Amino acid sequence: YGQLKCTDYPQEWYEVKERLSQDEEDFNVLFLPWHLYMDYSWLPNRDKRLGNPAWQFFDKPAIAGDSIEVPGLSSESNVNPISRYVGFLLGQGNDIDNLGELLAPLNVKYIILVHEVDYTSYDFLYRQADLAVELEKEGITLFRNEHPTARVYGVSSLVYIQSWEEYLELSQEQDVMEHLYLFGEGESDSQQRPIEKLDFVKRSPVRYQVDGGASDYVIFTVPQKASTRGWEYDGQPAMKNLGFMPTFPAKGGGGEVAYRRFHLVYLPCYAVSALALAVWVWYCLCPFPGLRPR
Repeated sequence: YGQLKCTDYPQEWYEVKERLSQDEEDFNVLFLPWHLYMDYSWLPNRDKRLGNPAWQFFDKPAIAGDSIEVPGLSSESNVNPISRYVGFLLGQGNDIDNLGELLAPLNVKYIILVHEVDYTSYDFLYRQADLAVELEKEGITLFRNEHPTARVYGVSSLVYIQSWEEYLELSQEQDVMEHLYLFGEGESDSQQRPIEKLDFVKRSPVRYQVDGGASDYVIFTVPQKASTRGWEYDGQPAMKNLGFMPTFPAKGGGGEVAYRRFHLVYLPCYAVSALALAVWVWYCLCPFPGLRPR
């Protein structure tokens, strides 16, 4: 009865999507403004509020606002360490000029800023020393991170920190991608060696075959929608770079990074669910009532 109609994304969104698809590297994209729900001017509705579409629209893994922003109600951003880290950095945006470097440990190579709601509060993006405007259209701007990024990389320097604030201070005097940052007390071994990008083969979303390197530690970056817990490197449990990103002692010959929780918990649950569904379907469709279980 004409109550539901379809619309399309703006043409400039498709241009940004195409530009990202032309880059064949494995990277994440940060989508701003940092909201889960916001109004989009191009929607033909009277009520223009929409859940963040970045995860579905863009082909590259997106990091986007996931907080419902309702006081007193918990949301994904309260428990997702990647979301908390990005929120922390954005809160410091007007006081820093190396946001690209600080986002590099998340493998963020591009930032998308759509010109909606409070987008003018993100003007600090234009003042960053390591961000460059890749594409600018009427309703959207694409920034390129000029700092090196990598899905899997090796470092040989270990630095102990107490807080992200201390980490920000250290970023003014050292390249954060050249170090492993662990929370707690310990003796730091700060070496000035460039990062080592490691080759890998993605066997599945939960299994990666990583080549060996000369570094002491392997840092494996995961997308926002993937758990940062439960990853292992040939059976070795993970340390946590910056308190959340899976990191492992390096092995000269390389090895397999795998999300073991999938095989130990989720896969058996899927099997039980499939079996229960099969039994239920058989019970409902069985042509011989006498054979049905009592």
